[in-house]
Parts: sequence; structure tokens; C-alpha cells
Amino acid sequence: MSRRRGALWRLLSVVWTGAILFLAAQEGGKSHSLSTGLARLFGELLHPDFAAWRADVQAEWIGGVEELLRKLAHYFEFAILGALVFLALSALGRSLKSRKPGKPSQCAFMAFYISAMIATASEVLQLSAANRHAGAMDVALDCLGIISGILFLLFKTKRRENAPSGEATNAVSQRRKG
Repeated sequence: MSRRRGALWRLLSVVWTGAILFLAAQEGGKSHSLSTGLARLFGELLHPDFAAWRADVQAEWIGGVEELLRKLAHYFEFAILGALVFLALSALGRSLKSRKPGKPSQCAFMAFYISAMIATASEVLQLSAANRHAGAMDVALDCLGIISGILFLLFKTKRRENAPSGEATNAVSQRRKG
């Protein structure tokens, strides 16, 4: 992996972390408005007659979808963070002497640890925001997302390593034809 690509992964990790912490620091009203607005948008997209629904039915539907959106947001924002941190650490390498990428298992562990600390920090930050609360279940969901993002890249890397090269594939197909 080139140095430029490694620098890009590190930059994206920092920017994504900043976005997560910015959203965590939002006061409750702004956060609620954002998620209910998205839930309303989904209602209008999924149900052409959504605007004709009674207000109480709309509110009930939006409330249920909003909670689902919030949980999915926790999962996916941290899946992306885990993947970005893993890529940044893989590019950085664990050994400064060898300049080789770090072992995937070491990078995965460190990426999980760093990302889980950010997940915890984001929940603690919510405690200082007006009308927000922190939750251990949100941190657990964040950690599940982190693990998913890292595992996705580990499996993708493993598959690429185990895949036959183009030359080997061509040689095999030439033997079958001949």
C-alpha cells in the first residue's frame, strides 16, 4: 500500500471520527429533528399516501422508524470507522523498522480498541449535551459495528490472498481447452 493511500486512510479516519463526535455533541432537539426528518422522508418515499395519514398514525410510524434509524446509524457509522482505522493501521504498519504493513490480526485488534474508545467517548460526550443521554447498549451496538467493519475487510483481504492470480487462472483454462 502506498504512503499516499495510507495518509488518505488516516485522514479519513480522523475526519470520520470528527463527524461522529460532532453529531454526539449535538443537543437533543437537533439530533431528534434530524432523525425524525429522515424518518418522515422514508415514510413519504415508502408510502405514497403518507401525507394523507392521520397525524397520530404518522407520529407513531415516525417514532418507530426513528428508533430503528438511530440504531442503524450507530451500527453503520462505527462499522465504517472500524474499517477506516483498520485500513489506516494496516498502511501504517506495526513495525517502523521493517516498513511492512502490520499483521492483520494486530491491526484488527488495535483498530477495535481505538474505535471502541471513540465509541465510548461519543457516549460520554452526549452526557454534556442538553437533552441527551448515554447508553451502554449504544456502545455495545457501536462495538458490533466496529467488529463487522473490521471482519468485512479481513475476509475480503483473505479472499484476495487466496484467489488464484490471473496467470494461474489463464493457465488452468488453457489446459482445459487444450
